[in-house]
Amino acid sequence: MSGEKKNYSRYNVSPGSLDPFDAILNGDKKVEEVVEVVSDQMWRHEPVSPIVFMEEYLNCKTLSNAQKLVLHGVFGDNPSERFFNVEQAILKVGQGGGKNFLVTRMVGYAIYLWCCLEDPHRYFDAVVDEPFDILNYSQVNAQQAKNVFFKTLASVIALVRDPESGKNWFVEHMGFRLKEFRTTARGDIKDEEMVIPNRIKDHGNIRIFCLDSQATSVEGYKIWLAIGDEPSRADTTLKYEKAKKQWSTAHTNQETRFSNVHHRLMLVFAYPEQQVNDLIVYLYNMYSVNSVENSMEIVDYVLTAWYAAYIFTGKDADLKLELYKKAYKQDPIDADRRWRAIVPPNVYGFFMPHYTKIDDCANPKLISPVEYKRTVTVRNETVKGIPKNVTYSALELLSVKGDDRDRYWAGDFATNKDRLVITGGYAEALDREVDAFTYSYRDENGIEVFKEMAIDCRPVIDIVLVWEPIKPGWPIDYQNVEDVILFLLGKKFPNSRALHFDMWNTESIRQKVLDIGVGNCEKLSFSNPMQLLYAKTVRHLVWNNAIEYIDHPIVKREMHELILEGNHKITHPSDGGKDTWDTISIVTNLIMEFGHKASLFDIDVGEDTEADSEGELMLVLFNRAMKKFVASKDRNPDSAEEMQMYLKEIFETEWRIAQVNMVHQSWLQWRNTIRGKIASSGISGRTLQRGSSAEQTLIDDLGQATSLEDDIRALERGGRMLP
Repeated sequence: MSGEKKNYSRYNVSPGSLDPFDAILNGDKKVEEVVEVVSDQMWRHEPVSPIVFMEEYLNCKTLSNAQKLVLHGVFGDNPSERFFNVEQAILKVGQGGGKNFLVTRMVGYAIYLWCCLEDPHRYFDAVVDEPFDILNYSQVNAQQAKNVFFKTLASVIALVRDPESGKNWFVEHMGFRLKEFRTTARGDIKDEEMVIPNRIKDHGNIRIFCLDSQATSVEGYKIWLAIGDEPSRADTTLKYEKAKKQWSTAHTNQETRFSNVHHRLMLVFAYPEQQVNDLIVYLYNMYSVNSVENSMEIVDYVLTAWYAAYIFTGKDADLKLELYKKAYKQDPIDADRRWRAIVPPNVYGFFMPHYTKIDDCANPKLISPVEYKRTVTVRNETVKGIPKNVTYSALELLSVKGDDRDRYWAGDFATNKDRLVITGGYAEALDREVDAFTYSYRDENGIEVFKEMAIDCRPVIDIVLVWEPIKPGWPIDYQNVEDVILFLLGKKFPNSRALHFDMWNTESIRQKVLDIGVGNCEKLSFSNPMQLLYAKTVRHLVWNNAIEYIDHPIVKREMHELILEGNHKITHPSDGGKDTWDTISIVTNLIMEFGHKASLFDIDVGEDTEADSEGELMLVLFNRAMKKFVASKDRNPDSAEEMQMYLKEIFETEWRIAQVNMVHQSWLQWRNTIRGKIASSGISGRTLQRGSSAEQTLIDDLGQATSLEDDIRALERGGRMLP
């Protein structure tokens, strides 16, 4: 049957007839008969199914059930009905699972089907002299790809046997000369392309090319099949962007050359390298709807498959399972990645190696006090002199459970982005001791500075509001944003202490927030040093399970995708974002700085705490120190020197926790203030004089109490964070 030439004479319809349905109009034939004729006209040789081709023509007797499923998914079981069953197949399969084996044989089967056609150009509605191009994209190099792919495909063609005659099918039915395919070539293959000839003279052939990561243009190609060979090896941001552009360009070329989805095919296969900058992960996540290990699905003509190597392979499955188990004992994450194609965390991820802590700190039982839904607002506006209704994307607050907590807020208001985020939270007491956060940097003078921040509270982030355009052309309603902020901070959460946000193009919201009593409202430059130091603070809290936030999908995704570049910049994949993360880092640092300071000194830090309040804070410190001294020693200090030495101790245990930078900058104010307090307390003796060794020791210690903001400014002046 496979080599049989179709006989059309019994229907009086020639293979080249343009009007085979005339027989219906003339009443000579039934519709079913003519449909069969039209189908038969297309095929010079009746094609077999992909499973039959594999098992009987290529003698592949060890196909796994998973491989058969994929074959059936890509081609269907009746090629006479449609050439390709899908337009894309994305195979996320473990190492050693037989991906290359199957893909080269699928390409061989596609070539076989093409050769079975009476006239491929008529079938595909193509101009007769145009080629059918197969492009194999390699992330290694083009020469290596040619050496492997050309030779492997040539070997597949040489292995195809007609089961009836036992002869090579392509030699017997297409007149191929196998030696032209270099099946025994040694060394590098010099040819730039491999050609599958068309039996019809002057008609376009199949051309096969191997391209490397530098090839970005598809000018001059008519891509019929595109193959992405291990695209996960493009594992840097630059390489990933190039690979992604290659794939997108190839897809566009296919859509314009072969408009019928059943006339083109893209195959991509790999096991994943990492969570971000990985094309196989990107494509699989984009098209898969129900991602389940060891399964396959087809949605909108795109096949996605995820299989462990020992499930997908048709050979040595038990051996590969044992190898996986052995590797798992040494490195579970890498073993799952290589053998089971489980996407590992971003190897350059900011939260590595403790990336699982991200999900641990997301508390599903933490319920946001603000419930809302997306909605629209419509306003009549004059646009270019013409009145029209303009639709905006907004939020409608459904319920708000206000409280009297000291709350801190952050916003990402950038008007050139598609997402606007407001985040809020508060400080809770720690239930255990948490290691201090230590960091170091080299200042602009090259001097190494080592810092330590004590962790004395637990930030809780329970409010995340996200505005996004509901439809293209429906921008975010900034009036709605302003109304929501003023309502929440002014009425529902009256003890809101601070709102910080990145640079925004209007001052009005800041003025209105100040008017409702939130004294600490400012725009941040949010420079790279600020982002990095804020981020490292949050990371320390996450790693120590000393922070809690709502179980929000955007929050977790952005945190998982964060990338640390060169220990000086926090960034994200080009197809991702970090708007929500930015607000998390800002509000967390507000809570750590002001939230703890407020509880420590019992003052309103919503007000400006610069030079005018230095004296007040020093008095608060003195009063607290005095109370602790009496409580711990059951007596008053014997002298001013004893009191000041005790104050030094307080600085080390409390003042530096609050990260306050002031007293050491004004010795005269310090001396006069403490002198007055000591005198009023009835303590004998005198204060330490300027220049004494004890005084200098105290000043040196206080000098270590500079704030996070001071360190950020030092970094912005030319400093650099140390690992």
